[in-house]
Amino acid sequence: MIIPPPIVHIGLPKTGTTSLQRHLFPLLCQENGCLYNPAEYIRIHKQRLTYNDEDKERLQKVVMQNSVLISQEDLMDWNPRNWEIAADRVLDLFGKEAQIVITIRNPLDFLRSVYSQQIQEGNVIRAEDFFLSSDEYDHMSSFLPARSMLRYDYEKLDYNRLREIYENRFSNVYFAPLSKINNLFPFAQLLSLDSEQIGRYQRILESAPRENKSYSQL
Repeated sequence: MIIPPPIVHIGLPKTGTTSLQRHLFPLLCQENGCLYNPAEYIRIHKQRLTYNDEDKERLQKVVMQNSVLISQEDLMDWNPRNWEIAADRVLDLFGKEAQIVITIRNPLDFLRSVYSQQIQEGNVIRAEDFFLSSDEYDHMSSFLPARSMLRYDYEKLDYNRLREIYENRFSNVYFAPLSKINNLFPFAQLLSLDSEQIGRYQRILESAPRENKSYSQL
């Protein structure tokens, strides 16, 4: 049996990822013979995405022997300044043939959601101080932890740049706007789901409670 390349869903965050991870992906994988976030990956994730050769070999052995779906937005990194480093890590872990899925939403809605998430997590700061230009971020960078979200370089949130980063590294990259998630794009295609399955999974996803609702409107 030919094992397909792993499906690696890496975010963006705040694009319905938690609802997918809690209410759709476990069932989708269980019913379609696919491993969802196997223990070998969870180990690496719990180590804050640091790993040694032994950790990587364990994960790659599982990926070579099984159909696998990974879903974790931390793989991309919330900070767009770290996108290239994060993409190199995904490439190292899963290989060039991995099927990369990136969910996106309207950039202004996304930025508003990211900001409100920071407020909820206790980083209470005015929006005009949180969002910085690239030059402003450069001036502050020596005071910010490498994977920090204490400030956000809004000029780096560029979907064309994001596409280039991943298409330069991977053979199969799918961008899924938030509006297409309920149609199961591109998971229906990648898992060869029939119309009956698609309809049933759509109903499950539509009836699922909305997770991690932000206070963006407030």
